[in-house]
Amino acid sequence: MFLFTFDTIISQIERFICILSKLKDSKFLKPKQMNTTFTHSHLLQYLYGELDPHFSLLLEKELIQNDELRAEYSKLLDAYNILNSAKYIPNASIVNDVLHTANTAAA
Repeated sequence: MFLFTFDTIISQIERFICILSKLKDSKFLKPKQMNTTFTHSHLLQYLYGELDPHFSLLLEKELIQNDELRAEYSKLLDAYNILNSAKYIPNASIVNDVLHTANTAAA
């Protein structure tokens, strides 16, 4: 158990205030600027709804202002829509081979 005198506590508070006053103008306490350079990875994460909500808002704002980024996003969105509309019907022999392998492994 720690026992502190009133004077010790006041001394520590004054020391802490002194340190804070020295740091208040330093870069240590200033908020960092967020990097708003967006990559294909960010665009894809946004497209699939996997991007952090705060970062999504920044990206949406940038999409409004940045023609090049908007064009790149448009290309990715077109590809996304094409891939989602594609229908793939596998060859029946491939499906049978997979099912046979799964049944054999399960047995």
